[in-house]
Amino acid sequence: MTTWFGTEEDYIRPRPELGVIDLWTVVILWCFAAVQFELNRPLYSIEITRPWWQHHLLIALGAIVLAWRRRFPVPVAIIEFALLIGSSLIPEVGVLLGFQAMCFFALYSCAAWSRDRSVALVALGAILLLMFGWLAWDLAIGSGLDRLVDAVTASKLPNRGILPTIVSSVLMNYLISAVYIIGAVILGRNNWWQARNKALLVKQATTITAQADALRNQAVTDERLRIARELHDVVAHHVSVMGVQAGAARTVLAKDPALAAEALANVETSSRAAVTEMRSLLGTLRGASGEEENTDRAPEPTLGELDGLAASFAETGLQVGITAVDTSDVPLPIQLSLFRVVQESLNNVEKHSTARSARVTIRRGSNWVEAEILDDGRPKPGTSGSGLGQLGIRERVASHCGTAEIGPRVTGGYRVRVRLPLRGGAL
Repeated sequence: MTTWFGTEEDYIRPRPELGVIDLWTVVILWCFAAVQFELNRPLYSIEITRPWWQHHLLIALGAIVLAWRRRFPVPVAIIEFALLIGSSLIPEVGVLLGFQAMCFFALYSCAAWSRDRSVALVALGAILLLMFGWLAWDLAIGSGLDRLVDAVTASKLPNRGILPTIVSSVLMNYLISAVYIIGAVILGRNNWWQARNKALLVKQATTITAQADALRNQAVTDERLRIARELHDVVAHHVSVMGVQAGAARTVLAKDPALAAEALANVETSSRAAVTEMRSLLGTLRGASGEEENTDRAPEPTLGELDGLAASFAETGLQVGITAVDTSDVPLPIQLSLFRVVQESLNNVEKHSTARSARVTIRRGSNWVEAEILDDGRPKPGTSGSGLGQLGIRERVASHCGTAEIGPRVTGGYRVRVRLPLRGGAL
């Protein structure tokens, strides 16, 4: 029984707030029972001695208590059962289908919404025993048996069953009471198990999603490590070649010392820059796995270095205007991604556009930061590019659950606008 009722389960059904469905349940059952009572009043065979307002007060109490049947199911079930037992003093109300439905709803809710399954099982078992005990007391000590004998005698109907009429009537009362209570418990128990299974499915789906995200992140990490190794091999090779060239240049020092010295200086500068960039890339790629490089590397660029980036493009003839808000408190990974987006966008302007000027605007809201790059040029013929730059921009934005808008402007020129969330959630 405990397993069937779910007392051994860890699931605790959330307690709902008082809602519209609870209020409608009260109103519908209240109106149904009140209307039924008024329609039955002319049909009662005995005189009603109590004032009408006492009947309606009992009906109202039974209905109002049901408003809390989902929040406090066990107390509501006990109160409703007590009202049903107490209705024996006002039998005109106790026989109403609407009033009995109130107790049925309370027992159903006790089985469906109770948070402590053991307490609910004990309460429902006690209600079932008390119901049978009350019927037995009414027959043995009360006037129930006398009323039944009088009704059978007055009907003057012959006994057509295998059991005496009075015995059949008594057993029928017990059977109806058992079906009434056990039926409500079974329906409520089934509702509880459905809610439990649904919650379990949601939990499993969340777990599967988290595992899928972990596997995807692991795959990205593995790919980054692979790229890091490739970069190390390729860049190191080129650096070695540059070193060989520098050594060869030294062999011509005697013939043209000035030219050789200048070449060596350029090669050495380029070599150091390549090594520095290699270390920076390796640090970025390996950072996702938590590994630390043993070599020192330059700090990653931030949005505060956009002015320097604009100055570097100005040396090539592209004038870049910067309009930026304070982004010092923006997380560094987001600043790095936005910096790279601006850098790639300006590179595209320089390579593929006739524009000689561009404008970079950095904006931020309460939970996002945005970069917009605009130019007023036209595409250069034969410089469509491979599209990998824009693909890289979209991948960077997607890694932060952001949005990207890349395309030509209606008024001419090109626009790249990306928006990244500041708190790790999707926009």
